[in-house]
Amino acid sequence: MIDLYDAVENIVEKLREQADPADSKLDVWSTIISQVSERDSFDGSYCDIIEKVILDYLTGLDDEIKRQLWAEIRQRRRKLLP
Repeated sequence: MIDLYDAVENIVEKLREQADPADSKLDVWSTIISQVSERDSFDGSYCDIIEKVILDYLTGLDDEIKRQLWAEIRQRRRKLLP
């Protein structure tokens, strides 16, 4: 079974493998982390890349795993939000 932590780690790894379109010497994840550390946000142009990586990852999972991940997200959100 894949839990939420594993799913996020897998997605981050895919972002590390994705070259930054603005600078091919960098990867998307490193660029995002750098921007967030400098200004508490990142360039919105990376949202499409992130979304594609997430959708590609989820497409490869069977429906039961997707349901389990969704349930885990809902459970964690209830703990965080009053």
